[in-house]
Amino acid sequence: MSTPPSDPQQLRTEIAQTRADLGATVQALAAKTDVKARARHSAADLATRGRQQLAAARDRVAATTTAGAATARRTAMTVQSKAVETARRPKVRRNAVPVAALVLAAAGIALIIRGRRA
Repeated sequence: MSTPPSDPQQLRTEIAQTRADLGATVQALAAKTDVKARARHSAADLATRGRQQLAAARDRVAATTTAGAATARRTAMTVQSKAVETARRPKVRRNAVPVAALVLAAAGIALIIRGRRA
């Protein structure tokens, strides 16, 4: 142990410092034993973390939705441009080959019949 200071003012200062340290220690111990306050503090921390995670998730969903909307717009534009391109193409007679085959067959039959008559 150290020897007490001989100066009364220095002794008062040391006592005041010791009281302050002891008060801080008592407050720290009281805070550790206050279960309700610790539970409230934990709940507040959890709520804060939950709000932060919710905001982050909301941002991710917004980014994903924006990207999905952009993809949908691009797809719609592609489909629209293909539809316009198809509509502008000249229409081709789809039955041109069977009609020509029928005409040729009829002409052939007519020639055969004509040949037999002659």
